[in-house]
Amino acid sequence: MESSTKNLGETSFALNDIMKALASIKPEYRIAFQRYFEGYKYDEIAKDLNVPLGTVKTYIHQARCELKKYLKMYR
Repeated sequence: MESSTKNLGETSFALNDIMKALASIKPEYRIAFQRYFEGYKYDEIAKDLNVPLGTVKTYIHQARCELKKYLKMYR
């Protein structure tokens, strides 16, 4: 059984790494990804960002790829 202190510490490090990873990707990728993560639909994001739907899908895909590379230690 792990202590809650250890879990809280590990969670804090992971959250810091996630924030750094998000900050490291292009702003257009980050904004689209964050909105998608918050529950916005692709078409809503496209309208808000004034870009085509396919571009939003590309931004989100690229953000996922970059985040996976940055956070590969957590797999």
